[in-house]
Amino acid sequence: MKKLIEAKRALGQSLDERTEKQAEAEDEELENIRIRFAVNETPYCFWDLDVHGKNLEFVNKIDPKYFEHIADLHGELLEADQKQYAAAALRLAYSHGLETLFALLCPAVQAPDCVIGWFLKYRNSELLIRLELAVVQHRKDQKLPSMIF
Repeated sequence: MKKLIEAKRALGQSLDERTEKQAEAEDEELENIRIRFAVNETPYCFWDLDVHGKNLEFVNKIDPKYFEHIADLHGELLEADQKQYAAAALRLAYSHGLETLFALLCPAVQAPDCVIGWFLKYRNSELLIRLELAVVQHRKDQKLPSMIF
């Protein structure tokens, strides 16, 4: 609506004060239901009547005890006859845990107001790109010799 007001003013047309206030209120309301964010370089927009509530609900529903449960369940089976299955399950859970950790760290930096949107839009390849960029930046900041990542 701001653009409409600006366009009318540019054309020499005017809006009454009530219409302007209404337009400003609509713009403010729009900003409360829309969050713009990016996954690496790709821009996105998340719309909801309660963006911040959805974001908090999403983050609060991530259950860290899930990984503890998997470790407890399969850890006991490492002593059983078919321990290779338990070992494979633990390796998968470890990889899943690492992905979850990094997938939470990246939006904390890149889209803190829309973690849920970042999660919905990222792909593993983009997560790797973001992590590689962070490592490269860290090396530049620390002036450490380059190592294989």
